[in-house]
Amino acid sequence: MIRNLDKAVSTAGGPEAPGGKVVAELMFGTWRFLLSTQYQATVWPVVARGFTGRVRSKRDRGELYAAMDYLNGVRNRYSHSEPVYHLDDSQFIENISTTAGYVDTAAAGWLEALWVQRVADNPFPDATI
Repeated sequence: MIRNLDKAVSTAGGPEAPGGKVVAELMFGTWRFLLSTQYQATVWPVVARGFTGRVRSKRDRGELYAAMDYLNGVRNRYSHSEPVYHLDDSQFIENISTTAGYVDTAAAGWLEALWVQRVADNPFPDATI
């Protein structure tokens, strides 16, 4: 974990790099890890402020962690050329939408609309992800 953060700082330009640039260099798995239960009382109160797509009272670390954990698993399967054809499309888009919604509700809405259009235009209705 610390190695990932150090690498992000280094890649972003070193200790003087802007915070936003460091954040952009963090790997997806790092975010999932930071949202785990062990950081409920320490990291979550700080990073929760950045998830402005949800009003404060609706921000749920467990919900976001579950969505990101699912997506991280799919990403890992896909990147290792493992089969993903058996995965449930609706679960996939639900988790993407949940994650995006924490950042920007408009982005989540756009993704959902894009998905609806993809399904409507799909010439292979039995195909999955």
